Amino acid sequence: MNAMMLTIANKWATLNPRERWMVFFAGLALVYTLVNAVLLSPVQRQQRQVKADMTQSGTQLADLKQQIALLAQHPVLNADDMNAQKIAEFKAKIQAQRTEMSALQDTLVNPAQMPALLKALIEHHASLRLIDMKTMPPENFLTQQTSATQPEAATTTG
Repeated sequence: MNAMMLTIANKWATLNPRERWMVFFAGLALVYTLVNAVLLSPVQRQQRQVKADMTQSGTQLADLKQQIALLAQHPVLNADDMNAQKIAEFKAKIQAQRTEMSALQDTLVNPAQMPALLKALIEHHASLRLIDMKTMPPENFLTQQTSATQPEAATTTG
């Protein structure tokens, strides 16, 4: 090792000052290149990646802010509101049908009063005469319709 140092020292001594400066700056350039390659380049690469990530995050943040502003402008629709509106419409329809049905029932004769009405009609018309009148117990026509639509309620005699 000492021999190598002596040869380097002898070569250095033989160089003129201009060559010494050139070797010195070449050494500095070599050291700078090595430090840059080993230490600075990975840090700079990481810095560029962080800047790119920050730019992308900033873009995403701006998009999210725009979406938040857009959603804040529109009122939140509640699914129950639509269902409540439909329920109100159906209740109104049911009420309208009930009033229509009560108006129709007012025009109908009560089944218990039907025999008396028939007798009064026959008395007013001389051309009509009553041969035989068998009365059955009065029933509501709505219950008759529901029992007729149910097959298990209908029985046949044979």
